[in-house]
Amino acid sequence: MAKEQVILIHGLWMRGFTLAMLRRRLEAAGYSVESFDYASVFGGADSGVERLLRRAKELKNTKIHFVGHSLGGLIALQALQRAPELTRGHVVCLGSPLRGSAVARGVANIPGGSFVVGRNIDVLRRGIERWDGAQPVGAIAGRLPLVCRSGWASPWVR
Repeated sequence: MAKEQVILIHGLWMRGFTLAMLRRRLEAAGYSVESFDYASVFGGADSGVERLLRRAKELKNTKIHFVGHSLGGLIALQALQRAPELTRGHVVCLGSPLRGSAVARGVANIPGGSFVVGRNIDVLRRGIERWDGAQPVGAIAGRLPLVCRSGWASPWVR
């Protein structure tokens, strides 16, 4: 019996190696795991989605699970909206802004802010309107205030 495949998809400003610890843990649990790397700022979500779709098509007849961190979760869901037949597995979104990111909306209003987020500004502001796909989607998210030793709190944490 073939192992189930997990494709890890990193978030904005990240690279595939940032999910290395999660990869090792999933492999220890018996999954076949690969890191999907894409240009998260300069390439834009559409190019990442298209590359992910090509990779999933190469893994035909394999049960594929997608695990996406932040923007990576949105990339996975967009890919499955375009080609829902490509996976019989699950999707897990780790801190993904499924309803859009208030930070991205705020950064977009700052002069030059959209340059920081790159070509993904629209998908990060918007998120996924509604999930009607057949694949089960789980989301792990939280709200933890980040406070420095000086007592300063991040302006995005309320």
